[in-house]
Amino acid sequence: RNILGDTAEVEKFTREDVVEFHKARLTKDAVVFSVSGNYDADQAKSLFTQYFPSSEFDQPATETASLASDFGGTGQTLEVDTDKVQAIVQIGFPGISIESEDRVALDLIDQSLSGLASRLFMRIRERQSLAYFVGAAQLVGIDPGYFMFYAGTRPDTSIKVRDEILDEIGLIVEDGLDPDEFKRAKAQVNGKRLLQNQSSAQQAMIASLNVLYGLGIDYEDNYQAKLDALTPEDVHAVAKKVFGEKNYVCVIVQPDQTPSATE
Repeated sequence: RNILGDTAEVEKFTREDVVEFHKARLTKDAVVFSVSGNYDADQAKSLFTQYFPSSEFDQPATETASLASDFGGTGQTLEVDTDKVQAIVQIGFPGISIESEDRVALDLIDQSLSGLASRLFMRIRERQSLAYFVGAAQLVGIDPGYFMFYAGTRPDTSIKVRDEILDEIGLIVEDGLDPDEFKRAKAQVNGKRLLQNQSSAQQAMIASLNVLYGLGIDYEDNYQAKLDALTPEDVHAVAKKVFGEKNYVCVIVQPDQTPSATE
């Protein structure tokens, strides 16, 4: 599943294929000029107008393409055989899109479940020594992505680790984050945002992407306002919405051996 493809597919490409791909993707309606840092706004606008007159550019796309999701998770566990010694447990739930109103709260949940001080790490690795690593991650895109819990463990403890993660998810759905978790995660998300905004180049890139995604030039300010106003009750409501149903798939990658994940 290499995203670059395999040798047979790559060898089929011709120069014309690459040229046509370039023409289809790099169109004038997908161009965003972004400037960040210490500059004269009037001078920058004058230069853009001189060298890139608006008459030469198409109107920007009004919406992004999206695909309907047909995810059908029912809490099933699937096993994938491997010749590796280590076992990997992954539990995936349907995630959200970049436009979702739940994005800020889910970012906070993601942060609270990652790192060496997270409840997952403390329960599964520190207290029980069941995992080499454990945490959570999400993919947010134009189409809804995923929210995933993962752990690396021994093959003979993979089912135990799965059950421990599912139990912890149930506790989050039932009780939400405790006050210390919420406070710590909020501070960490704020800290990451401050770091990402230190670079003018990074600010310019983020602004360009937000415009291309249809989120608007003021998305970062709006996100920050929502983060500042976020409450533990808000986060709990989103946890119940995303993880409250048995709408997940568990995949265990491990050597072909017992116990079976269906037991």
